[in-house]
Amino acid sequence: MVQCVMDVKTARLLNLRNIVETDFGGNAGKCADALGIKRPQIHRWITSNDKARQGISEESARAIEAKLGKSHGSLDSLLDGVVTSENDAKVVAEFAWIFSNATDEGRTFLCNAIKAAAKAFLREDRRTTTLHVVHELRGK
Repeated sequence: MVQCVMDVKTARLLNLRNIVETDFGGNAGKCADALGIKRPQIHRWITSNDKARQGISEESARAIEAKLGKSHGSLDSLLDGVVTSENDAKVVAEFAWIFSNATDEGRTFLCNAIKAAAKAFLREDRRTTTLHVVHELRGK
């Protein structure tokens, strides 16, 4: 059976970016202040520059959750805080149905497409087009 799993490092990155965007109006400095850390640290965690990005450790992830009043382990879960509307829930449910009914080849393709899209969006920082995702799928 094909499983589509995003690594914890990527989940933490996406969730912290989401927290900065939704809880702090996109202001990473305000988030750093709320966490009691130096501002450059949060930028090292959420930068779109793959080479400069620093992963969020287990200890840091738990500290972030505690300081921001998030549930333990929530930074590690891609669905925590993501499904915030009825429409989001419908999208997740529709994808789950498609994935569960796909052939192994179809599931592999969907996993690769999701990973390519995530990589393209993380690298391009919201300026991604479908062409970027296609290039990731082709390995270019």
